Amino acid sequence: MLIEDFKSKFTTIPFATHTKHYLKNARRKNIDTLFHIHKEIEVMLVLEGRAKLYIDDQTYIIEKDNIIFIPPYTPHRYTIFSDYDFNHYCLCFDAEILSDPKLKEKLENGTFGIKTIICEDKYCAAYIENAFQANAEKGKAWELQVKGSLMLLFATLLEKGYVFSVSETKKDAVYFQIVDYISRHYNADVTSSHLAKVLHMNHSYFCRLFRRSFGYCFQNYLCMFRIEKSKPLLKNTNLSVSEIASLVGFNNVSYFCKRFKEYILVSPQKYRQENQ
Repeated sequence: MLIEDFKSKFTTIPFATHTKHYLKNARRKNIDTLFHIHKEIEVMLVLEGRAKLYIDDQTYIIEKDNIIFIPPYTPHRYTIFSDYDFNHYCLCFDAEILSDPKLKEKLENGTFGIKTIICEDKYCAAYIENAFQANAEKGKAWELQVKGSLMLLFATLLEKGYVFSVSETKKDAVYFQIVDYISRHYNADVTSSHLAKVLHMNHSYFCRLFRRSFGYCFQNYLCMFRIEKSKPLLKNTNLSVSEIASLVGFNNVSYFCKRFKEYILVSPQKYRQENQ
């Protein structure tokens, strides 16, 4: 998924924050996010709880006081465990905010890597918290505070060797092409066979690659992607559920409601009531 929502949240600097407090789920069902890719650097500070991070071909357990770095154009997703409260700060920002063109270029083309998980670094955690709070409070000098905190954060990462050169870039354009195509065509009649043709791949190979890379078969991923796209429409518009289902690519409103409840754990109507 390309996170175009970040762009809509930018004010005068290319920076966005997010946090959500996931409570223990009595239904004992984990919450899975979709594999997604974006050009922004993502930084997460875990405040409480435990979760599982999938990034490229690696899997990590993340927990309180861990700092997680996702470089640009790197496919990743999370599983939030049902038996833990989970709370975190998440920052996403364009590398140009660091005012270092060479560092930006190396991070984006994959010749510089960032250590995925840093455990209990009080200085890095403080810079992340300062950037998050400055953006949330929007004081007189908040932009300078955000930029200053992020520049100090990366100065610390470079000084401690958490940013390092890599001999072979891991950036794989096919991931970007797949999520970009789905982002632009999710509400149309998208099929795995058509996308395989667009990418000039054998259909069977494409399906194996997709499942291995994204953790789901193509059709299930597309279904969940459409459901994610329906959530802001349920929260922020007065469109009927059937209209929203059609807008995000479902031809059958009953099927949309069934899959929505399977994935979100409540019906679309209940989700709307809880988020308005």
